[in-house]
Amino acid sequence: MDRTPGAYTQFAGSGATTPHKHAYAWYIQDEWRVGRGLTLSPGFRYEMTLLPDYLPATLPSRRFATESIPDDKEMYGPRMGLAWDVRQNAKTVLRAAAGIFYAPPYITLWEQAQVFNGGNPELGKSINLTNITDIRNAFQSQDVNLNNANLGALPVLSSEQLGRLPNSTAQVYFMEPDFKLARSFQYRVALEQELARGWTAMIDYTTIKIGRAHV
Repeated sequence: MDRTPGAYTQFAGSGATTPHKHAYAWYIQDEWRVGRGLTLSPGFRYEMTLLPDYLPATLPSRRFATESIPDDKEMYGPRMGLAWDVRQNAKTVLRAAAGIFYAPPYITLWEQAQVFNGGNPELGKSINLTNITDIRNAFQSQDVNLNNANLGALPVLSSEQLGRLPNSTAQVYFMEPDFKLARSFQYRVALEQELARGWTAMIDYTTIKIGRAHV
């Protein structure tokens, strides 16, 4: 053992937060028989998600986020389905469908944003230092000299000391002011063939293209 650590990670704070989301959706669908054996099924879905915001900052000067977390009220999902009974005998059926879909919010992201936005150190303050220079500088700024540390009881920063470290050392999470839930365009084509009574074979091809994703 020596006094030249390669990495240092520490967390302090209660981590106590219970974000809530409110999601609303409306869906309509119809079915049109447009020819012998051919059926179209158009649909439309509208979704609105009211997302949790940051908690009131107890240390506003340290908060990285400058704007509230936006709600997502622009989730429009047109859909279209098709079924074609090729021989009009219910034995060979071609199916196709396409539409726009939206991912539900992954609430852990909002928990991290509420805890680690910098403005609520009582909820969470986390550092992850990955080189000896940054580690020594962080400890020295709090009057802790690693060169004199007892190898049997290496020092750990207190919650107050973590709170006094500059923002550049912190692991921070916050949501972009133009955040939108991920959107995907999906389409599917399938061919079903009845082989015998009670036995059907199917070939299916599905594609999902992700857009409007924020990381």
